[in-house]
Amino acid sequence: MWGHVQRSADKLVRTAGRGVERLEQGKPISADALAAARKASGSWLTTEPEGAQSTILDAYNDLVTTSNRMR
Repeated sequence: MWGHVQRSADKLVRTAGRGVERLEQGKPISADALAAARKASGSWLTTEPEGAQSTILDAYNDLVTTSNRMR
């Protein structure tokens, strides 16, 4: 069971690291900024890139849920 928590923690660290990289490169991470960037580029992709705020929050919530299942 601990392996599940470790994988969730690793995913959170990896995703947060991508978020830091996006900030350093000046790429948008918020939903509004991502939508504006998509509109400007004409992109139709709907998935959030790794490192976007929503993906970091999803990874965090997954870690919390996995941890709560350990009780």
